[in-house]
Amino acid sequence: KNNQNKPGGNYELGEVIEGSATTASQVVWDKTDVSRVSNLTVSQLIAVLNSHGGKAVRYVPYAADLITGENKYKVNVFFLLGVSALESGWIDESHDMISKCNNLGGVCATSNRPSNGCFKNSNCEFAYYSTKGEFINAHASLLGQSYLNPNGSYYEGTTASAVVIHYCPGCSSWPGTVNAIGDQLYAHVSRVM
Repeated sequence: KNNQNKPGGNYELGEVIEGSATTASQVVWDKTDVSRVSNLTVSQLIAVLNSHGGKAVRYVPYAADLITGENKYKVNVFFLLGVSALESGWIDESHDMISKCNNLGGVCATSNRPSNGCFKNSNCEFAYYSTKGEFINAHASLLGQSYLNPNGSYYEGTTASAVVIHYCPGCSSWPGTVNAIGDQLYAHVSRVM
């Protein structure tokens, strides 16, 4: 169902907020403004992930979470996937951050989101999430509200280069890698629509 017109946060648990693209030309990937939603539907994102193949298919079970997070928090799904794929090694379950914390974005623990002893490295203890879907929702909220919203505490602009300033200070290759992953996935849109 299409609930795109509902304001952010006005949703029911398990509800999917879909995009409305019917043609490839309606799908958005704008690296100068990653707060612009893609307009993809869940089934279209699944087709994109399957067309890309390889490790990207690990995100298929989370397509509804990704599309809903995109639309709720205004974070383009290609950017959201780029960050998550880079930080999680495309959901590499051999890493404790993924398998024990369900943390697909390298998000450090806070008093509101503790680690519960799931994993730490020299940088921080990682936040624990009960499911990967819970992480995707929380990550979209964090990026959309704190990094991409002009009123957000870490806002520097709407590009990967602006987000990285506070998200991963000193990570000079991060924006290019995130954008390259977004580009690779977006290239499949015209193949599946």
